[in-house]
Amino acid sequence: MTGENSLAGIVHMMNGQQSREKLKLLEELRGSWSNYGEIRDKSLLKKIAFCNIETLDAVLAEHPSRPTVVGLEGVNSAFVLLELSRDAFIEICGAFHGRVLHDSQNDLSMDLWRKRATKEAFTYSVAAESLVQAYRHLLSKVPVIKGHYDILKAEVFNDGTDKIIKCLRNANNHDGIFETVPNYKIELGDKRTVSTQICFAKKEVFGSHSWSKKVLAHFEQSPSLEVIYFLNNHFEQAKKFKRLLPHRTGIDTDVSYRDYRRILLANKTQSQIMWVGVLLQQALPKMLDPYEYIERHFTVAELENIYSFKNGSKEQVDYMISLRDPIGLIDEKTVDDLYKIFRVNDR
Repeated sequence: MTGENSLAGIVHMMNGQQSREKLKLLEELRGSWSNYGEIRDKSLLKKIAFCNIETLDAVLAEHPSRPTVVGLEGVNSAFVLLELSRDAFIEICGAFHGRVLHDSQNDLSMDLWRKRATKEAFTYSVAAESLVQAYRHLLSKVPVIKGHYDILKAEVFNDGTDKIIKCLRNANNHDGIFETVPNYKIELGDKRTVSTQICFAKKEVFGSHSWSKKVLAHFEQSPSLEVIYFLNNHFEQAKKFKRLLPHRTGIDTDVSYRDYRRILLANKTQSQIMWVGVLLQQALPKMLDPYEYIERHFTVAELENIYSFKNGSKEQVDYMISLRDPIGLIDEKTVDDLYKIFRVNDR
């Protein structure tokens, strides 16, 4: 057998071993999820923490809460697009105001600014619809939350702004739906005060068949016809809805969903524990003073809490461990080595 064939055989054997270990781990996890909805055996959690990326992906793909996670990821992505669209419209408003402030009224192309504002507002309305579709996808994955979802939706989107944004997307007269309003006030000494608005055009809105009677009623009750007023109001409502959704629908307190997040935390924690082990291998032989390097591994806020304990105390080291290993995966030897390097005597 040649060296190349020998190496190929070893690789094949290792891959086979890893595949068997993955299948065994998945079988154990399925049993735990079926019986309890979560992993209760910490040794199983440690196995996941040490597994390779392929096995971790397989574990997450089979997890009972995977559909919920995928649905929420879709919502998060759609919300990012909504925020970017809102910010783009704010930039248009700022640029328009700047041009009005520094240019003469004759130099301004109101039609150009109106078209730019229309484009960005329409983009926002499309992003809003994408977010709605993302929520529908989430509901299809987790239909059990629909009752609480509908209650929260009625509570948050309670003034018709969402309906205005929806009609904005469907309006058939986009080019004429807005008007730009530069207001000048010139006093003696060439002092000039400028205010600007990009508003819904009353004539186009109330004279169009694209808007329902309910939506027109919302317009009439609104304190402003500025487009940014409606976009900001809708964005804040969408932001509040997204923030409250996991709690109000029970997703956050679901045993299975909590287990999914704990698996991710375990994997991250194990990487940090391994890094601590590497540092200890370098520090222990020389018995380096860890307090000379501690700021490299903790935030300023964490350091303030750490130094609220006595240096070299068990309580201080235990607190540092809890910051990087909140679920208790660290082994006894690593803990003992940390006690040793921090000169802990009150064990």
